[in-house]
Amino acid sequence: MTISWLVIPHADQRYETCGDYWEDGSTAYFRTSKLSDPKHDWILFLHEFVEYFLCKFAGIAIKDIDDWDTAYEAARAVGYANCGCEIQDEPGMDRHALYYWHHRMADLVERAAAFALGVDWIAYSREIEAL
Repeated sequence: MTISWLVIPHADQRYETCGDYWEDGSTAYFRTSKLSDPKHDWILFLHEFVEYFLCKFAGIAIKDIDDWDTAYEAARAVGYANCGCEIQDEPGMDRHALYYWHHRMADLVERAAAFALGVDWIAYSREIEAL
């Protein structure tokens, strides 16, 4: 397997997200939005990397994740998700997301890495929210 990670301008993401992944053949592609600090770029990538592999090992298809994310983002205009829940900051934070626990575990790893690197989690989160 080959892994390709690029840090790109936020406007170049496939949809409204700061981190994305997909597969093509034996390559896993990761794209994260450019942030102000290389440490921020790396911990964002780490989240996507962990989530991708947890989902892959659990047999959750990327297409199903993309379909959930796309429908979830479209539901933002209504104010509640298709499942009836209040909209969360990220589609994976909705408890009905098929990759909810995988996303939450990736979030824990991301937070631990931020702590280990001395990254201010609040400032990091605000930067992502501002994208």
